[in-house]
Amino acid sequence: MSLQYRLIAEDDRADVADAAARAFSVWIRDQKSFDLDVTAPGRWSPTDGVEVVHERFGDDEVGASRFVLHEESSSARWSTTLTAMRGDGTSWLWLDVEWVSESPWGQAPVVKPPRLAQYLLVDGTVHQGPVVLPPAHFVVETAEQARTVAALATQPERPSPIVLLSHDSRASAQQQQDRARFLARELTGVAPLYLLGQDASAEFNRSMPDDLSVFAGAARTYMPDRSPLAGSLGRHRVMGSRWFEVDPRSAATRLARPLVTRALAARPPELYRDRLRPMMRQHDGAEQDVELLLAQTIAAEERADTARQEAAALRFDRDFEVEEHAESQAELDSALARVRWLESELDKARVHTAGVATPEEFEVEEVESFRQLLDEARTRLPRLRLGDTDDTAVALDGWPASTVWARRTWRALRALQSFADAKANGWRGDFMMWCKSSASGGETIPSGWVSMVESETVENNAGYRAAREFPVPKEANDAERVFMCAHVKIVPGGRPAPRVHFFDSIDKDGKVHIGYIGQHLPNDQTN
Repeated sequence: MSLQYRLIAEDDRADVADAAARAFSVWIRDQKSFDLDVTAPGRWSPTDGVEVVHERFGDDEVGASRFVLHEESSSARWSTTLTAMRGDGTSWLWLDVEWVSESPWGQAPVVKPPRLAQYLLVDGTVHQGPVVLPPAHFVVETAEQARTVAALATQPERPSPIVLLSHDSRASAQQQQDRARFLARELTGVAPLYLLGQDASAEFNRSMPDDLSVFAGAARTYMPDRSPLAGSLGRHRVMGSRWFEVDPRSAATRLARPLVTRALAARPPELYRDRLRPMMRQHDGAEQDVELLLAQTIAAEERADTARQEAAALRFDRDFEVEEHAESQAELDSALARVRWLESELDKARVHTAGVATPEEFEVEEVESFRQLLDEARTRLPRLRLGDTDDTAVALDGWPASTVWARRTWRALRALQSFADAKANGWRGDFMMWCKSSASGGETIPSGWVSMVESETVENNAGYRAAREFPVPKEANDAERVFMCAHVKIVPGGRPAPRVHFFDSIDKDGKVHIGYIGQHLPNDQTN
């Protein structure tokens, strides 16, 4: 089976099995046109290729009700399994949608969260920790509501993502509601969506750290994180309003897809793993050697859990890289548009450059690997001093995307060289300011790639901080070792999220010291 959707959450209702039975009954009646009473255990076949099952397991202390719909066709089989569990003072809902095909190499199905998930979430009792999963979006209008959402977004132990859609002054109220409706539908059972009003957007941003704000109709995903500030620009990603202006349905799918993918890796609660699974597996294998089958099944499920998590991580990386490609293409299109405009302005001044070859000194020597990058940097970038980072940099060459990363790193190093030249000649400011200024004739990188500080978690953790301390010559710093908090995010997120850590000592020795090129250094996410 190929798992397509998963919802695992706590449910505050004491009658969770009855609530699941009601939702399942309504769903198969309204969405599948099967008018069946599934409140009692049984097995039904309302039409060819369709099987409905309700089974119960447990004892006086723990229990589970499992509802299954199998739909078989000539080309594929869909299985929707809803399990309601109670025990140890808690209740849980677990919903899986699986698909298997006669032609697995053909077109993959387009899967949206099932309507059954919405039916389960109708009364606001289903949650993952403090995060309530609603059947639709939340509307946030007041300052107090905005502060509550900000507190949730920055809560260290929040176990699930949340998504915010900020106020868009250029869109009508109906357009904003439509965007929220499409997005909430794609996120059902995966993450709650908060639609911020104008005043609420302003108050939310006042309540958040600067790099975690959201504005101008953009949507932002706040991933679960023990340290909300760590890697915020890449980890807590932003989707600009232009995506929603062009095609709100497509934008909603694009934003939700990696979250749905990550949710597939969620493990069932300990209540199931430790107590209910043996009961359910004994029932499933009653005609066989139960003890042997139970041992084999538990081992197989552990392996399957691991494989599923690895597969989900790979799919998340793929979706992340697709998004990165789209952003790079947008940046290229913007750069080409500016080139066309500058050439048109030069034409007006009777300086004709269209069709004229780019002078050699402006041509970029492209690199193919990090090994080549190190050689080129030491030869051609005299104001940069590369430290003992060869091993960690060359290790990146083992990744499939290494050439792309090497070229982005080469661009970042050239921008640092250009910044160093300007500062040595009297320009004032740091590298972030340089990239924002787009000074004439100087190379820059997008300012979103640059961070001049580390998170409080890194700053205050001796181990994390020590991992970012690198040697420099005495003429750069008397201690001959500095904490290089300033860094360039070659890739904002994903794996291994390459970084370049640097130290600006131009005012002392005329150099920018590169202490580290390699995969993301340890923090709460990488550990």
